[in-house]
Amino acid sequence: MFAGGKGRAGEGGLTLKTKPASGEAAVRQLLHEYGERNRDGILELLTDDVIWIGTAAHEQIFGKHAVARLLDDDLRTDATPYDVELTDVKEIALGPAVATLFVQTRASLRGRTDFALECRNTYTCCDKGDGFRICSWHCSTATALQNENEYFPISFAENIMKKATLDPVTRIMNRASFEESVQLYLKERRGNYALALIDLDDFKGVNDRYGHHCGDKVLAFVAQRLKRAFAETDLVARLGGDELVAFMPSLTGEEELRAKIEAFFRGISRALTLDSQVYTPSASVGVCICREKRGMSYEQCYKAADAAMYQAKHSGKNAWRFKRF
Repeated sequence: MFAGGKGRAGEGGLTLKTKPASGEAAVRQLLHEYGERNRDGILELLTDDVIWIGTAAHEQIFGKHAVARLLDDDLRTDATPYDVELTDVKEIALGPAVATLFVQTRASLRGRTDFALECRNTYTCCDKGDGFRICSWHCSTATALQNENEYFPISFAENIMKKATLDPVTRIMNRASFEESVQLYLKERRGNYALALIDLDDFKGVNDRYGHHCGDKVLAFVAQRLKRAFAETDLVARLGGDELVAFMPSLTGEEELRAKIEAFFRGISRALTLDSQVYTPSASVGVCICREKRGMSYEQCYKAADAAMYQAKHSGKNAWRFKRF
């Protein structure tokens, strides 16, 4: 069993009425949504770069998009709601906005009293600004079947937990968590994917003319427009300076890519007021599109997107170019 909402939520997704104010609140909400078999409710409680760890060495899944596939398989084979009771919880703070929770649950099929399963799970939760989300989820087998040598890469998981933080200026993924998530995804290469590199045009002039506080305002604005233009299962991050990036792990076609890029350009075309002066951001975007059968490393994807981005800049800026592989 995965862990512990009826059926599948609508395509628009679930909007949580209350944002989890603590790691424990996020876990309790997750257990409720899982018991209700509510796929979208579960996904909303996970970070984009979530790591899911099973009980065997090969059971490691990285990213919300991959967990979504696992949930689809799980809910297809078992749509019966569960009653999930949290029987024990211990929370350890790793920092002001990060905590690990050791949780024991008791689950039974709804309407049945002759079957119950006790499980223990470990979650790491991060404060994402609008509530806590789960960035690491380690699922264990039933207590009665527990094995002392059960696989649990503690040092590896802790390393990801520390990196699973947002960029403080833009409130999107930071470079470390983004690159690690993409590199791990590329090892699987399940489908077509694309990497889009975004560089703000003449951004140095913003800092020089208006000051870094206004530069940060522009970065935050562009980052949120980028996040809004791309899907929930895509990854968006700030790599540093004025360089942003988006990764599309399940690209259906170039029309989908074009629609997202054009939505981003429309989003940033709105004028901002910086110290009583009107400023309209623009950006140059380079995209690397890779087909499923053509394996590429993250470094190769980045270099291809970077080359395409410079082509866009040299073409007059406020444009995008792409390279296919």
